[in-house]
Parts: sequence; C-alpha cells; structure tokens
Amino acid sequence: LLGDSTQLLRFYRVSEKRSSPDDVSFVFVAKDKAAVFQQVNMRFEHGFLQELGLDNNLGQHSQFRFLSAKLNEAVAPSVFRFTPPKGVDVISHDLP
Repeated sequence: LLGDSTQLLRFYRVSEKRSSPDDVSFVFVAKDKAAVFQQVNMRFEHGFLQELGLDNNLGQHSQFRFLSAKLNEAVAPSVFRFTPPKGVDVISHDLP
C-alpha cells in the first residue's frame, strides 16, 4: 500500500497496537516532513484490512473503511472506466 515494502522502514517509523489477538493496527509516521503522506494508519481484523487513514503534507485527512469486502472476485473491465463530468479539472501524471 505504501510502495516498495523493502524501503518502508527507511522512510517511516512504524508502531503496532493490538486491541485483541485478531485486531491489529499499524501507524506509519514519515521521517521526512516533505513526504506526501505524513501518517498512515492501517487496521486489520482477522488479517484483513478494515480501515485506512491517510494524513498528507497539506494537512488533509482521508479515512477509508472497507465494509462487506469480497476477496478475489472477478471484476469487469468496465468498472475501471471513468469519464469525468463536464467542467471538472483533470490532473494527470503519466508514469515513465
């Protein structure tokens, strides 16, 4: 979720909190104040991601909860087609 897992500890301080044997949370705090994500919170229940919180370097917080998740289901390619509404600015970053 955060990119190259082999480099994770190089860029983030990581702490773990267990509220039960089946409920574990991880907090990733950026070592660099200029990092895009200053803090990332992940909570897993029974080994599955339940919540994801992101704090970016602009002070914005995004919280995602994964409810009724289904694993490894077939997804039609049409689900990934997006046509932005008229008048919306689209910012694109083409990867090399």
